[in-house]
Amino acid sequence: MAAILSILDIAVVLLAVISLSRAVWKGPTENSGSLVLSIVLTVAFTIFGLVSISAAAGLAADSLFNQGALLIFLTAIAIVATLSWTGKPAR
Repeated sequence: MAAILSILDIAVVLLAVISLSRAVWKGPTENSGSLVLSIVLTVAFTIFGLVSISAAAGLAADSLFNQGALLIFLTAIAIVATLSWTGKPAR
């Protein structure tokens, strides 16, 4: 189970970094993207993601309850990150 959570954690971090980069690049309007801001935020979020992965590895090694809580948390983050790719929300 710990190996599955590690793979899922890496996938969720990559998905979140890509979603963040796309959101910053597109911005509120289509032509408001800043390359420097996108690069800085992507690097910062990647570092945060790597810290998250190391913390999750320690958390997943403890108990089955912690592994289940981490799985629910990672699933929620993956759902929110993929919802940002859908475009305009329905009214």
